Amino acid sequence: MTAADVPVALRRLDSRIKLSAERVCRMCERDRNVRPLTRHHLVPSRWFRHHAPPAVAGYRNAKANVVPLCRPCHVLVESPDPTIRIPARRMLRRALSQAEIAFIVAVRGKSWLDRTYPPSRRNRRRRLS
Repeated sequence: MTAADVPVALRRLDSRIKLSAERVCRMCERDRNVRPLTRHHLVPSRWFRHHAPPAVAGYRNAKANVVPLCRPCHVLVESPDPTIRIPARRMLRRALSQAEIAFIVAVRGKSWLDRTYPPSRRNRRRRLS
């Protein structure tokens, strides 16, 4: 992957700007005055530090890689228990913008996106036996 693969609008934008612009949690839509918002990195920070190719290593805090979540929702999305984490991540995926999805696909690929943030069950095609 090269820097040219990542859309210009998504490169190295400070996530703090996004957090101050978005005033609600992406999942529960509570106002930040009710519950302070945290930054959830869609592609984990540790991947950028240890495994990212040099062309994308600086995009860890890119605007498209950060989603504002309140602490309770963030705990659900990061839960070690898959019975909690998977439904929460399905819910978060429905709230992602096209730019955020495009960023994930450009950096990690579609299969990683589908494994990490599974699509909604109702949007899946039925398998024919």
